Order: sequence, then C-alpha cells, then structure tokens
Amino acid sequence: MGRDASWWLKVKRAQKHLVDAKIQARLYADSQPYVFERLPTRQGDRQIRHRLRITAEPDPMLALIYGDFVHNLRSALDHVFVACVPKKLRSVSTSFPMTYDDLFARGADGEFVSKDADARENYERALRGLRPEARAVVEFCQAHRYGADASLWILGALTRGDNADKHRQLIATGGGLRRINGHLRHADTVLAELPIHYVGGIEIAFAHAEAVLIWEFPDWWVTPPAIPTSEVDVEYSGTASILIHVPWVGGNQPPAEHTLEHSLVSAIKSVRSILKILEKYVAE
Repeated sequence: MGRDASWWLKVKRAQKHLVDAKIQARLYADSQPYVFERLPTRQGDRQIRHRLRITAEPDPMLALIYGDFVHNLRSALDHVFVACVPKKLRSVSTSFPMTYDDLFARGADGEFVSKDADARENYERALRGLRPEARAVVEFCQAHRYGADASLWILGALTRGDNADKHRQLIATGGGLRRINGHLRHADTVLAELPIHYVGGIEIAFAHAEAVLIWEFPDWWVTPPAIPTSEVDVEYSGTASILIHVPWVGGNQPPAEHTLEHSLVSAIKSVRSILKILEKYVAE
C-alpha cells in the first residue's frame, strides 16, 4: 500500500495538527506561566519550601487542534479497518471498535460478566467479514486489556477524545512543570545546582495539586561561617506542561486527563504501528 492510501493521508493530516499543537505548547511554555511562592518555615528548619502556582492557561484553540488531531488518527484506524473487509461483506457498522469492558468475559457460572448484550452484538457486527488474523490484531488493541488504566491506553484515549470533541468540549489547562531545575542563590551568586524533591514524589508538578517543592540543607551547611539560611533562596525553572481534560461522554468511563506532550507522540506512533500491521490484511 502506498502513502496515498486514505489512512496514511489521515495520518499526514494529523501530523499537521501535531506541528500546530507543538507550536502552541512552545508559545505557552515560553511565556513562563508560573510562579514559585516561598513558604514560611519554622526557626531551625533546614529546608526551603516553595509552592508552584500556575498564572495563565494555554490558548483555548489548542484544545480544538488536539480534537482535530485525535479525530484524524481515529479515522485512519477506521479507514484501514474497512479496507480489510471484502466489499461484499462491508456494512454501515464496519469500523474499528473500541471497548473499555471485556464484553466476552465469563464468570464462574459460565455466564457473561457484562450484561450489555447490545454492545456484544454491535462489536460482532463491526468485525463481521474480517479475517481472523486481522481480528486478533484488533482484539489485542482493546482498551479493556489495560484494566483500571483502560481510559489512559492511547487508543482508548483517542476514541474517548474523539467522541468527547464531537459532543462536548475538550479543555486545555496548565499542568505544572516538566524538567524542573533548581539553583541555590545568595544575592546575585549561584551557590549550587540542586536536587529537587516534590511533596508526594510526583514527576510533574500539577497545578491543581498545589505541588510543593523542597530543598533541604545538607549536613555541611553550618553557621558560622556558612551564609544564614534566611539569606538564601532557591531559583526554580522548568518547562510548562499542558493537560487535556476529556469530559464524560456516555458509558461508564469517568472524565480523564492526558498530558498533551505525551499524548501527541504516543498516539501517532501507536497508530502508525497498527496501520502497518493491518495493511497486510487489506482485501483485494
């Protein structure tokens, strides 16, 4: 299959949105939309504490760009899927399905755990006419295989993001910082580059968690002759991150949040891999 196949054209369009999203994310990061507020400490404490606070949100247009991005990738999967089914066996239901619950799991009594018979029928109808080898690929990709993280599995996130963008509104918000650096300063002098510690051990300092960053003075910091701790401060910096909020739309999946930077790269990489596999089963 050439790169002019409709599914690859959909990916190409998604790449354009990816570039636009990265530009918007960079503009947001360059604006340094955050402050570090020093928190009071008790006399004798051997640490400096700051609270990270987000001061501005990304351009609302970013959420629309993300919605177009996930729609094109989700459409690419449907396009290649339909091509894998012989024309005489296709129907309006033929599509790449995505389930968050294992519709065919059975309990100890041999009965289906899920009581949603309509969902099982719709799933089977979507797959009708597909070769067993291609069906195995689709079933391996189902979100329910990731258990409690089903809504975070990248194909599950694509489906939910696409559905939400059609019926609700995706929201882009400031998600704290990545790659945080810290420098210990006295007046205009940098004393040391610091190891950073987060309350709760989180990797990304999410704004709504009111992340607190701490630097503890090591044992060698004594007075005299060291500089008094009250005269020392920590200068932090980092790259502003963005969260995409996906609202609840039908089913029983709760609202979800995805880190924009991770979603963009993981989504396009995963879809490309699946397209390459399914292309082997495109019907003549």
